[in-house]
Amino acid sequence: MLQIPNLELAPTPIAGDSDTMDWEFAFRRSEMLRQFKAELLVNLGHELRGPLSSQIGALDLILTGLCESVDEMQEFAAAARNSAQGHIHLIADCIELSRYESPILPLHLQQVELASTLQQIYQLTEPIARDRGLQYDRPEMTACLQADPHWLEQALLGMVMWGFGQIVHGSVRFTLEPLSDIWQLSLSLSGKLRVPLAGRDSLYWQVPQAAIAAMSGQLLLAVPTQAQSVVAICCLPRRAIAA
Repeated sequence: MLQIPNLELAPTPIAGDSDTMDWEFAFRRSEMLRQFKAELLVNLGHELRGPLSSQIGALDLILTGLCESVDEMQEFAAAARNSAQGHIHLIADCIELSRYESPILPLHLQQVELASTLQQIYQLTEPIARDRGLQYDRPEMTACLQADPHWLEQALLGMVMWGFGQIVHGSVRFTLEPLSDIWQLSLSLSGKLRVPLAGRDSLYWQVPQAAIAAMSGQLLLAVPTQAQSVVAICCLPRRAIAA
């Protein structure tokens, strides 16, 4: 059973429409995005290495005359070609992901559709989950909540990357539950986890925690009893909270 504190979301002085920039927090958000891009490039490099090795191995068999027949030679040539096609898809992913930018802007709350934000987060983080051998379900949920679209995207990106850092192997998935005037978005990690849980002092936890608090929400951590799982819970209001 999950042990979750009672949720009472309250307005916060920085949760509103303002052109005032918290430069220290803006720097931390920028650093988190820079760290994410660096890790993404490393993981994409790992993914490219596999098809390259397969392609080189197939061509080596042909060039060294180790094929026993023309049919076998054609089989290895086809394998090399399929591997090269895999490269094209990976390179296209690299180009697309390299264009990702999330503006570091002051907070402006508005009604945000959650589905499109979650799809963006999934597309950005799925290559990393695949490289680490994690089961990562595509989030299929719809909700409208009160948030800043860029701050929400950065917060959810940090949550997912924090989650990836806690799990050795297993599954990662989002769930959504309405609670009164609150949307509870949970990131569940199930499988072999790192013991003890680490990284709550990292940017991947601190930036989401501060961003969600600025949007009058909370970021909580719940550990089910007698289970190899942990849940990071993002709670945000469905509509504006009156001061």
